[in-house]
Amino acid sequence: MASLRLGIISTANINQRAVIQVLPHLKGVELFGVASRSKAKARAYRHKYKTPKAYETYEELLSAPELDAVYISAPNALHAELTIRALMQGKHVLCEKPLCSDPAQALVIEELARKRNLYVAEAMHYRHHPSLREAVAEIRAGIIGEIKNIDVSFVWDLQNPRDIRLDPALGGGALMDVGCYCLDFIRWLTRDDEPTLLEASAEYSESGVDTSITAELLCSDTISAKFHCDLHAEAFDCRAAISGTRGSVLLRYPFLPVTSDSQSAEILFSYEVNGEKRNVDIPEKTSYLYQLKNFRDRIQNGLPAIEPARTDFYYNAVILGKIKDKIRKNTAASKQASEVIKEKP
Repeated sequence: MASLRLGIISTANINQRAVIQVLPHLKGVELFGVASRSKAKARAYRHKYKTPKAYETYEELLSAPELDAVYISAPNALHAELTIRALMQGKHVLCEKPLCSDPAQALVIEELARKRNLYVAEAMHYRHHPSLREAVAEIRAGIIGEIKNIDVSFVWDLQNPRDIRLDPALGGGALMDVGCYCLDFIRWLTRDDEPTLLEASAEYSESGVDTSITAELLCSDTISAKFHCDLHAEAFDCRAAISGTRGSVLLRYPFLPVTSDSQSAEILFSYEVNGEKRNVDIPEKTSYLYQLKNFRDRIQNGLPAIEPARTDFYYNAVILGKIKDKIRKNTAASKQASEVIKEKP
């Protein structure tokens, strides 16, 4: 079977880890070209990474008849729009997370993919990590009994004030950068498509972007779940603590593309049950490779582009949207209460 010809939309840093570095280890996928909104950036990127072609507009790449699929790593605010444009041009899509936070856009994408028999995947690469999949399978099988509580945290210090993840106009913020991982993990582990949002709170920067988010959810009517994400934390931390009726599990760094040679304390994947570390085989390749392999297989094996039920990216959009609405309402109510207090004599 012919190789899948993959184009990259944007020259973001994530391209190197998610695509360029793993392609030499994956048969059946070849890099077709890269597109940027800057002619100079596109040419510089082609020279640096030896990409076959460089396109100075996204549309120029998308309209290439030889192109089979695209990996979208443009800013968050452009994900849904570019996914729709790619589908309209008959291309399969692997889009960086989150694909969108608007359920209406997610439905449009689903419908387009169905009509055109195209595959769309939200790049939650961690779901493809063999070690994490093994851990999740054991938790679901009852290694700690029935799940009762989930507490997920993903925090780090984003020091560059000009980083696009701090630009609200480009879909920046803690929720869209790392909070979406936490939410997706809770949904994945509990198999609850649409958990109930109980509460949500946020802290903001001067630009108006959320730098910290805390949300509480109820999954399957019996599981309490909470996640916290922060872009200005004192130290990096990424963990998921799960407690059940017969014990507890601690997953360290579940959202990192850890490999067997990652031996530093900062990124070593560990899996603890009731305080005891379990032996888990850690693969030589990153979860980005397994993600791209799954994308290739789904397309080349002719599997359904969109399942009959709603997609994960749809339900992620639903809950992300609800969290944003909840925070907006809470902020408005708090502001109104503050103004009332100020008006009192």
